[in-house]
Formats: sequence, C-alpha cells, structure tokens
Amino acid sequence: MRRAIAVALLASVTCACLSSEAAEQAEPARPAKPTQDAGPQRPSVFDLPKIRGQYVQMQIAASAHIRAGDYASAEKLCRESVALVPHGFPGHYNLACALARQGKTTDALDSLAQAVALGFRDAAKIQVDQDLESLRGEDRFAEIVEQASKAKGKPEDPWRRAVTPRQIENGVALVGEDNTVWDARLNVFQSLFKFASKPAENAEVVLEHGEVGRALRMQFKGISHQRVVDMIDQCID
Repeated sequence: MRRAIAVALLASVTCACLSSEAAEQAEPARPAKPTQDAGPQRPSVFDLPKIRGQYVQMQIAASAHIRAGDYASAEKLCRESVALVPHGFPGHYNLACALARQGKTTDALDSLAQAVALGFRDAAKIQVDQDLESLRGEDRFAEIVEQASKAKGKPEDPWRRAVTPRQIENGVALVGEDNTVWDARLNVFQSLFKFASKPAENAEVVLEHGEVGRALRMQFKGISHQRVVDMIDQCID
C-alpha cells in the first residue's frame, strides 16, 4: 500500500488574527487536495508564510489608521494588501470602510460587494459597522447585505495547488513545490512522500537537519516509524 508522510517544517510567521472583526473571519488556507492549476500568478508555496504575515500586518495597520481618522493612509494600505492577496476578503472589507469614511460611495460599495463575493458572510457586522454608516441609505447596500446573509459556502482559493507525494530514493526525501503545501492553521509546511516499501520499524523519522532534525527525533522518540506515518496521514486527511 502506498503511504504518504508529512514532514513539518517551522514556518516564519505566527498565524495571527487581524485586528478588525471582519478580518477575523478569514479562514486560513488548508493543505489542498489535488486540484486544477491556478495559473502563473500563484506565488511559490515557500513564500506563503511571508505573504500572509505581510497581509496580516497591513490589515492591522489599516484598521489603526481608520480608528485614528487617517482614512487616506488606510485606503493606501488596503489597496496594497488587495494587490498582494487579491482573493482575501479582509483587504476588500477594510478598503470599503476607508472609502466610505471618505465619501467615496460607489467605490466603497464595489469593495464591499467584492468582500462578500470573496467569502465575507457577516451580514450583521455590515449592518452595524460605523465605518459603513454613509452607505446605509443606498439601495445597493441593502442588496449586498442580503447577498452576505444568503451566500453559502466559500469560494475556491486560487492559490490552492495540486501536490503529489515524492518517491523516497536511497533514503533521500526531496522537498519541492510539487510535493509541499503550507498549512496556515498549524503554521507549518507539509511535504508529502511515499515509500517504495514499508519502512523499517526502528528507522529514524528524520536524519540530520540540525536543530530541526533533533527536535523532530525527540518529539517522536519511542514511537514506531509506522505509527508516525499513520499519525501524520490522519492530520493530512
């Protein structure tokens, strides 16, 4: 039976919540099952922790600017964050707030509608958010609230990627774009491998790799290699 294991590598950024309530609803990307290629603009999987960290900090800073009444600076940051992660709804929602505060009604409604289309579903939040007060008399605002309340499910993440376990050859397991995903929930990379045959019962979970390797060996000390494989398979599933 073909088996797959995941090696957890420490990511470079903590998966922090955004400062605005709308941003807190953003669901971190999960390891993807094989899916259709999302196109050439998708970033490297190894850049995702850094990108998410930048995106989170942009939302925190934009929210601070809005609270301070510096709506132009908030708008600038939100536009930069939308360019960085176009499919993230927090950037679009915060942009709508910054635009509404400046009286840019049409653009604000466009951004709010985009946030809903990208997965923002908190219709109650939209109705009471003071940053959106200037939009409430607009017919389109009511339509957007209704769309948020009735929408089901979440749009497909365009950065999801197909991954295929790599064959371990001569005891060497190579990590690359084609067999690695980043799990933002656990804040780890997961690299998938397959064995040509069942591994030895007393095999080390990882060899060398300095401090990370020592930490993993200590973590799984006394646990059979096959049990490690089973445990990580369950996490992936």
